[in-house]
Amino acid sequence: MAIELLSPGAVDGEIRRKVKTPKMLHDGGGLYLQVARSGSVSWIFRYRSPVTRKSRDMGLGSAHKLGLKAARVEAKRLREAVHAGRDPIVERDKLKAKAGGAATFRQRFDFMMQQHPRHGWQRMLELHALPVIGDKLISAITTDDIISIIGGLLKQKRFETARKLQQRIQAVIKSATNSIDTVAHKQYICNTLPTFKKVRKNKPYSAIHYTELPAFVSDLRRRWHRAVAALALEFVILTVCRTGDVVGARHKGSPIDKRSMLWGDVDLKRRVWTVPAVKTADADDPKPFEVPLSNAAIDVLMRVQALKLNGHGPSDPVFASEFADGSKRMSTTAMSRLLNDAKLTFTVHGMRSAFRGYVSNVLHFEKDVIETTLAHRVFSTDKAEAAYKDQVTFFEKRRDLMDRWADYVTGKQVIKLSRSRAAA
Repeated sequence: MAIELLSPGAVDGEIRRKVKTPKMLHDGGGLYLQVARSGSVSWIFRYRSPVTRKSRDMGLGSAHKLGLKAARVEAKRLREAVHAGRDPIVERDKLKAKAGGAATFRQRFDFMMQQHPRHGWQRMLELHALPVIGDKLISAITTDDIISIIGGLLKQKRFETARKLQQRIQAVIKSATNSIDTVAHKQYICNTLPTFKKVRKNKPYSAIHYTELPAFVSDLRRRWHRAVAALALEFVILTVCRTGDVVGARHKGSPIDKRSMLWGDVDLKRRVWTVPAVKTADADDPKPFEVPLSNAAIDVLMRVQALKLNGHGPSDPVFASEFADGSKRMSTTAMSRLLNDAKLTFTVHGMRSAFRGYVSNVLHFEKDVIETTLAHRVFSTDKAEAAYKDQVTFFEKRRDLMDRWADYVTGKQVIKLSRSRAAA
């Protein structure tokens, strides 16, 4: 069996490479360097379990922190364990379970975040959980501790925060005890706080009905024709993308911050906008996504250029405003504030719902084409088809769909806009 096939230079090259191509590079002896679409480069040990006889992949950590030499030493130790009839993953989980109760909640949470960072968790737990149970041993935390945290949020009517917080506290404790039956289980909390039973997920985003959208776009152009937020909103409507894909998503401490749309992402000759790492249903594996641009969408970009708010180089943001600190970017809430100022009840994200309603009820496009246009998962129920989903983009069909959607949105038919009408 050949081993040590990779060179330090090859590993360093994959880490430094700006444009990542998903791949698995074999070093031999079950050790692989995995390059993910998200850009992460990590070590994987692949082996056949001596217990179940099934192939298993065990993550060894990021290649940024674990060098080639250290990864080979660890892989050798794991090979010896397999040859001795032991399953490395099973042994690791047993050690975690054994040591979990001896760790504090804060230590266990920090360990989870190092292994798999979770967007939004850090801030929420720092505000509500860590001040109360952060320094307590996992084994010493009681349901009363959890109730004291959740109860305060329920009194403030912060139901969504209470729901998410309970789930996240339970996940941390479960990771230490290896059991879902923890002191943070929802049923235990409901025994003391019956109102917690009624806590449900937030309602879907309020959306404008598609029959009212042409009038809204006409009104948008007339009232805010020189406002960069209005131009960005019109572009979002025409491309049915997410807000974060245009203006970026800046969350303090988040590992999945994304930059705003740049002029370098736009190919006017091909009429294509490439989103570097669009959020899809495969949330852990964001990847580039090509959005066909209609003539109306390109017209928006030309109007942005005419405002001369910023440079038009490849690294310049498309939708930019001058801020007090001298930076040129656009607030992530600018489009929402525009709708709020106009006393409209629907949301920016709800525009995608209007698109879904129109193309389904009027154009009758194939479901997979619609879902791909919205950057949703397709072929999700058919495992055989799922293997080919990365190769199926429906690009030309999506271009036709985008052109017809733009014709409708910017068409001559104008229906009076009702500010009170909103569809969930």
